[in-house]
Amino acid sequence: MSQSRNPAIKDFFKKTMLIGMFLAVGCGVQAPFSPLAQNGAGTIDAKAHKPGELELQVFPGAGLDRMLASIKEAKKTVQMEMYMITLEPVINELIAAADRGVKVQVQLEANPFNPNNPSAPLPTNQIAARKFKDTKVQLAWTDPSFNFTHAKCLIVDDTAWILSLNLTKSAIEQNREFAIVDKSPSDVAELKNIFKSDWLHEAYVPKDQDLVISPVNSRKQIFDVVQSAKKELLIGVEVAGDPQTDELIAQTLKKGVHLRIILAHYKKIDCNLEIGKKWKSLGAEVRFLGKPFYHAKYLVADGKAGYMGSVNLTTNSMDSNREVGVIIKKDATILGAFTKVFDTDWAAAEPCP
Repeated sequence: MSQSRNPAIKDFFKKTMLIGMFLAVGCGVQAPFSPLAQNGAGTIDAKAHKPGELELQVFPGAGLDRMLASIKEAKKTVQMEMYMITLEPVINELIAAADRGVKVQVQLEANPFNPNNPSAPLPTNQIAARKFKDTKVQLAWTDPSFNFTHAKCLIVDDTAWILSLNLTKSAIEQNREFAIVDKSPSDVAELKNIFKSDWLHEAYVPKDQDLVISPVNSRKQIFDVVQSAKKELLIGVEVAGDPQTDELIAQTLKKGVHLRIILAHYKKIDCNLEIGKKWKSLGAEVRFLGKPFYHAKYLVADGKAGYMGSVNLTTNSMDSNREVGVIIKKDATILGAFTKVFDTDWAAAEPCP
């Protein structure tokens, strides 16, 4: 096992003082407001993927079999960039792949945020690191220039997995989550370039307009999807909190777009109540989902375009973290599946008071 840096180098305590509660998802930290650009608003630069390039998995329910089989079948490389991992089956398959000669590289966030004790990071990935010790898996701690590496991405040879979920038992079994299995050659090549740059702690500007990458282009990419909506917009995110997003919501409603929003229940993430009430006052329909825990991050605009990934609608998530997502355009199967799940969760969710 190799480590590119010692996690102790990362000044977690200084970071904690600056970012406060829920920085990993962005709650409570906001950048100054600046007016939204209008030129080209609503124009989605991403291309439509070819039939069969994207596959959707929905959690809970999808399970691990597809992912484990993908790692088991790896021929040359496995690259993982992950906020948190605890799942023994995945860890064991990564070790087994390395043992049979596959180049396996894993980047983990050294200090996942601990909401119960902000001064002490969760030990989750330190435990995983000990399991990789003395194996052929190459391990690196993620680039400390990001507030957090909140991305959840797995690349196996020529296939990428873009996830909303961490690789933990609760994410698989108890959360509302999504995964996109992406076989687009341009997407996979770009994700490999990003992985390499992050491994070396070098800056990289993505060129593939299909991808949503924080802190580089996610604000533009997500806002373009929102601004493309003419009739109906569905937003499902764990947490929100960003002045420009508030303004965008207001503009969207003024256009006459029917806007429905699901957030994680405020009993789990208390700042969502204030955000939900604000958006409700603007005219949006807002609900909170408690079970399954709402860890999804996705949008659907008129059933024609959407986004899914690790990015929440928060200043920190869009502007300061490393995050990864993908734009889905003109894919009736995936966008229809998103809408069906949204409607199911909407029926179970609690209206904003």
